[in-house]
Amino acid sequence: MKMKNQIKRKPATKAVIWIIMFLLCLNMTFALGIRPVKTEVGSLQSYQGSFKVVNNDHKDLKLRIYVEGDLKDYIELPQTELEFTSTEEIKTVPFTLEIPERELPPGRIEGRIIVEEELYKAPTSDGYVAANIKMAHKVYVDVPYPEKYIEAKIDVEEKEEGVDLIATVKNLGTTDLDEVKSTLSVYSGTEEIASYDNPAEQLDVMEEHSFRNYVEKEKLGQGEFKVLSSIEYAEYTLELIEAFMIGEPIIKLLNYDKYFEVGRINELALELKSEWNTLISNIHAEVFVFKDNKEVFNTKTTSFELEPYEEKKVVAHLDARNLELGEYDINVVLSYLNQSIVETYEAHLLSEEDYRKMMQGLSPLVYILIAVIVVVIAIAVLLGYFVFSMKRKSKTLNTRKRKIKNK
Repeated sequence: MKMKNQIKRKPATKAVIWIIMFLLCLNMTFALGIRPVKTEVGSLQSYQGSFKVVNNDHKDLKLRIYVEGDLKDYIELPQTELEFTSTEEIKTVPFTLEIPERELPPGRIEGRIIVEEELYKAPTSDGYVAANIKMAHKVYVDVPYPEKYIEAKIDVEEKEEGVDLIATVKNLGTTDLDEVKSTLSVYSGTEEIASYDNPAEQLDVMEEHSFRNYVEKEKLGQGEFKVLSSIEYAEYTLELIEAFMIGEPIIKLLNYDKYFEVGRINELALELKSEWNTLISNIHAEVFVFKDNKEVFNTKTTSFELEPYEEKKVVAHLDARNLELGEYDINVVLSYLNQSIVETYEAHLLSEEDYRKMMQGLSPLVYILIAVIVVVIAIAVLLGYFVFSMKRKSKTLNTRKRKIKNK
């Protein structure tokens, strides 16, 4: 009874720790301040700036300073640590922004100078829970757009019978564009499934246009596909690639061994087929054997892969040394790409004699012999028909000759 009470108290203890951590973090948020919260810079190659860190609660603090974001490689900090005594209220953090010419793309680029304090560590059954307080001073650089510049994106919208392919283009340059062309192609691997050449459009400054195309699912089938869009404007070309998927990867179990010999380790062959247009890797097949709804054996194959639409024979092993004669249920679980499919069938464990008879009955030589017999019968029928036709033709000619003689 005491054990039960202790087990129940553990979640409560963790909950209390998290509540304390939250309250401490909330308190610390107001205890520490940054002024100003951001710096905005034009497209300058060099800039020196600073911001202030405020110790509102007049506590002893040790802070770490570092940079995140797209400007991480361009912001330099002369100091990476900051310490406060309880008597110190404000300290200045200087930084330098160095941007090589034409290093950044057009538009607004953001960097974040992080001021961080490790606030508290609480012991738990799994170790420690730590809370960090982070505050950021944001640095923005506005890189001007050139005279001729567009931004574009591809959206893929699946419909019931097909797929909408939308290339959206926006003129962010400083001049109107007289002619913007869009070509679009859909690929399955390296094979081109569909191609579209859209009429040219005029785009004024800040104007946006969407080039729309549609491809039927019947033409695509199931699989992974890529859309390649080529946007031509003035003397420039912008290429975009977007991937999309129709359906889900499917592996079919075509055939399997269902007769096994008791008292030994048997091969269990599985014939599989990929119904997908790209490589499926890291596939595992697990085999579970049941007798009267009770699991009596399980095994697993090594990992393997299937090329697009490939058929492959995969072999596992069924240990029947401790199993009895009779009927068993087998579950085959195929696991791949974070999904699993299950196939169930009935299997038979036979004595050595019955197993050999069954295998002889299923021998390929038997099927070959049957095929030979069928071919021989077919040839005999054709020869019989040919002989019959020749005799009939000969009889007809003899009848005509007699009629001519009588005349």
